[in-house]
Amino acid sequence: MKKRTIFFFLGLLCLLGRVEILAGQEVANHPKVPSERMEGAPVVVYGEIRPRMPFEHFTIKYWETPLDLVSNSPQLHFQKIKAKSGSLKKGNPYSYYFEVHIPAESYGYLTIGNEHVTFLDHLPVLAGDSLKIQVNELFGRTIFSGPQGDYAQLHASLQIAKDRELFDRETVVHTRDYTNMFPQEGEYQEFLKAQDKGFGRKVKLWLIDTEEYFLNQKEENHKLLKGLPQYVTEAIEASSVDPFRKQILRDDYLSREWWSHYQLWQSLLRYAENQDTLLSDMREFEEEILRQQDTISPIFISSFQLDYFFEKARFHAHLYDHSVAEAISLLYKGDIKDKLLAKYLFRNYTGATITDAETTKIIESIQDPLLKSQVNDYIMKFEPGSLLAEFNFENRSGSQVEIAHYEGKLVLINSWFTGCSASSSFYQNILKQVEDKYAHHPKVALLSISIDPSKEAWDNGVKSGKYSSEDWDELYSGTDRDKHPFFLHYGIQDFPRQMIIGPDGRIIKARGIGWDPIQIIKVIDQALPN
Repeated sequence: MKKRTIFFFLGLLCLLGRVEILAGQEVANHPKVPSERMEGAPVVVYGEIRPRMPFEHFTIKYWETPLDLVSNSPQLHFQKIKAKSGSLKKGNPYSYYFEVHIPAESYGYLTIGNEHVTFLDHLPVLAGDSLKIQVNELFGRTIFSGPQGDYAQLHASLQIAKDRELFDRETVVHTRDYTNMFPQEGEYQEFLKAQDKGFGRKVKLWLIDTEEYFLNQKEENHKLLKGLPQYVTEAIEASSVDPFRKQILRDDYLSREWWSHYQLWQSLLRYAENQDTLLSDMREFEEEILRQQDTISPIFISSFQLDYFFEKARFHAHLYDHSVAEAISLLYKGDIKDKLLAKYLFRNYTGATITDAETTKIIESIQDPLLKSQVNDYIMKFEPGSLLAEFNFENRSGSQVEIAHYEGKLVLINSWFTGCSASSSFYQNILKQVEDKYAHHPKVALLSISIDPSKEAWDNGVKSGKYSSEDWDELYSGTDRDKHPFFLHYGIQDFPRQMIIGPDGRIIKARGIGWDPIQIIKVIDQALPN
């Protein structure tokens, strides 16, 4: 087969682990992969992308044995790849060719896409897997081939079938009083007429009635107790994919459905005006579910299964008035219990929604030595006295700046994005008071880091004065946004987020800054040299 040359270079080294990009190599046949699963061999992804329009880069995300996809814990391999287009001489004038080797020890989840579209969404993969992808954005098609091609195609087909099922349903809007949505006389009647004539999805206004909603959900859950939907079972059984991978997809699909069930029930509890009566009914029905529910016995504990187990524990904590950690310990044992306790820490520690005493107790409860070590390493990043990890950001003039540039000064960092009401509120109501005291202090630097999607958005945010003032040094995370290595390293997923760094470059406070400007000023005053 004709040789095709790949031209591209690394846009960014991944934070944890190295993604290997092979440039200038032949991609004539499927790359050689090991015959056995889970040998610690790389996951190989290769193929071509024919975009609708030229694009800056595409991204590959790989979560290795993840405990929590929300906080990207314990690690996320994030790779940004910038490619040069092919040529007529090479036979690919409008395409980008690539081959990527991702280090893998056991299993993980793989997502590939660019700024416009996702080509592959959370595909469970095993070490040694090899997958070829052909993306044609002009016709909206993604084709999978190679050793795991049928498997990836089945995974994508199940996602499309699920999306179609959701699309065929009504869009339900819950409200306590729909008249507030239609204040003008006749508006509601016009809305009903439009629903009869429209060709899109119907919108159902559902006056919140927790008893009716509970009965409706009971009916849905009885269907779920019978197993997977028929279209899922038929699609999996008809596939040529090996039984091992079929079971992975079954377990993940069922886990997502049960996760959704427990999410909905927690929403219902929030709506309830008489929680005691509803809690009693829910306890009775949950005991029925526990008696009838088939236990998911995964061949390995995937992230979506952990999500389901975790959401169930959160629901039980509310149902029986336990802490989440207590509910986890009551419901689960062994490896699953350890992973869920670690997941709870990873998801809640950075935002300081978990106390130090609870953190210590949970770590002591984790039996797996490797997992205990991972959790301890994670927590140590935030400990006062730990050195701040160094990463580059772009300043207003376009130069790259390290936070170490401010060594010798106490640094207050605030991360935000334009359009975020919480970011605007935090600056104007909290940080503005801190700014008024330290704006011209020779030993204090105020650092504002934007995660906006573009420089134009960043520029508009800075000029608005809603998120900072001219007294702040403005930095930008670039197109990495919240996937910038700094935010990945510290597990920062929600914004605004603040940190206080001492003149020696060591952390003073990296979590739980709080909404009290007096306390923030107190922390800064205590840290400043006399």
